Amino acid sequence: MRPGKRASVMIVAQSAGPDDGIDEALEWIEAFERDCGLVLDTEATSAFAVANADVLQDGLQPPRTESPAELVEFILCGGVWYHRGNVPTAPPDDNGVSAWGWMYHRAISGARPDALCTVWDVYPLPCPGQPC
Repeated sequence: MRPGKRASVMIVAQSAGPDDGIDEALEWIEAFERDCGLVLDTEATSAFAVANADVLQDGLQPPRTESPAELVEFILCGGVWYHRGNVPTAPPDDNGVSAWGWMYHRAISGARPDALCTVWDVYPLPCPGQPC
């Protein structure tokens, strides 16, 4: 991530229901900021995709392309942050899809049906007095 450049974060909430799921996602965005040592532009940072896991799971098949995983840089699943450099390996029969594509699939397919899945655009601000 670079200051002023958009990054996308997918959060699979563990809470049941949309209200609790959004509250949890907001807490995770704040944790992301702290964990990464960032200051996010709160006016620019926003959720741009929201769906219950059961909607995303309906008809979900093993991935055959990188889409939609290619659209996100970080995934929070089971309370763990993942990025392209730290994901479980793809299965032996990976359909030519990267471990990152499979991580996205695992996050959606393994979510509770009533879990709220959100994708956020986050915009880090420059770090005053520090090289970023």
